[in-house]
Amino acid sequence: MTQNKVAMEVHLEDSLRCKCVQKESGAQIETDGPSQFKGLGEHFSPTDLLAVSYPACILTVMGIRAQKLKVALTGIKASVSKQMVDLPVRKITELDVQVSCPVTFPDEIRKELEDAANHCPVHFSLATDMKKTITFTWGQA
Repeated sequence: MTQNKVAMEVHLEDSLRCKCVQKESGAQIETDGPSQFKGLGEHFSPTDLLAVSYPACILTVMGIRAQKLKVALTGIKASVSKQMVDLPVRKITELDVQVSCPVTFPDEIRKELEDAANHCPVHFSLATDMKKTITFTWGQA
């Protein structure tokens, strides 16, 4: 079993803004609390980051599999919508991901790529009671 630890720091700044730093690379992102909670709403919220991490992971593992299959996923993109509830606790209850690739592949390759998507690490890290849907469109931009 391989274990990778990645160190990150998060600093709360003014107006519910957080600065997030990945220690190894020095890469930084900022999040904002939603304006409905008196945040600035100028950056992704923390739940937006969680939601967008899912399709980013899907496309990344599909890209890794595509490299092994020696195919190019030129023009592939994904969108995600999140559904939240406030009660009994505020949380994301559903993520719906649409993957669209203008390239079409034989069934065997397409099944391999979709299998990779359905086994991304973020998928298995999300709550088991969260509804997660991935829809694939092949051969259309």
